[in-house]
Amino acid sequence: MKAIILCSIYFLVTLVTATKKHRPFVDLSKSHGRSKRSSAPTGVGSSHLTTNDIVPIASYNQIGADNVYTNIISSSNYQSNLIPAPVQVDISVFLTHLLDLDQIGQHLTVNVYFLLQWNDHRLTWDPNDPNYLNITDLIVPPDSVWTPDLTLYNTANGGQHYFGQSVSEQHRLTVSHTGDISWKPQMEYTMSCAMKMGKFPFDTQICHMKMGSWAYPKAYLDWSFGSSIESSTDNTTADMFTQEFNYNREWELYHAPIAYNQRYAEDGSGTINPDLKMYFILVRNYDKYMFNVISVSILFV
Repeated sequence: MKAIILCSIYFLVTLVTATKKHRPFVDLSKSHGRSKRSSAPTGVGSSHLTTNDIVPIASYNQIGADNVYTNIISSSNYQSNLIPAPVQVDISVFLTHLLDLDQIGQHLTVNVYFLLQWNDHRLTWDPNDPNYLNITDLIVPPDSVWTPDLTLYNTANGGQHYFGQSVSEQHRLTVSHTGDISWKPQMEYTMSCAMKMGKFPFDTQICHMKMGSWAYPKAYLDWSFGSSIESSTDNTTADMFTQEFNYNREWELYHAPIAYNQRYAEDGSGTINPDLKMYFILVRNYDKYMFNVISVSILFV
């Protein structure tokens, strides 16, 4: 009996060692390709300014900032609920936490923040104008200007989940005198995820967020990967930034690619709707399960 138990323990240890040497490879290249992730763009962090609504950056001058805000951003000629179409939004994704992988409820919860950059040609001014006193940039609340309606399609919370519903006013954005806008909203998402448990505890789970605009087709709004990301040659795949990802005891983050897709509207109109699929390829840390099995086996020796 002891010999059988000892052989079982030896087999389990050998299996663990062999499995660690051959981590599962999940190949998405057939449909999406794979690319390397570059370092995070300079100046991107998780802190958010919470000062007054109008914050000039280059050189502080409240009079100039007030004039820019009054004459340009809050002008009656500017409608923040209308898209500056056509517009291209550059997106970078930063994964910070894997909060929960519910194997019974079949959903994954993560914390991410985005770097979104686009140009609104209506929000331009000349810093050399005497009224603007060399003001080149302002930090303003997101509801002051048009923002993209990036929506999570496969939310596990019911309905659609988009920025306008949940982004805090603290996630302010920067407007440049050239019309360039930069925004870093941070979000917690819960998405549906169909899991396969047949290989437990040596399983690999693949979950994804499917995101895009809920209202605008490609003719109005299109997505591209930020210049700081090393994407594929056709700019259809890239990786999330994971430098700030916090260690998770249960799961190892194996890979976090993003794929750009285009689909035609079901009504036959020929309208193209682009979306982004952000994958989370997770390998279970099975060491604790092996420890429990070996510990129980030893008790019977």
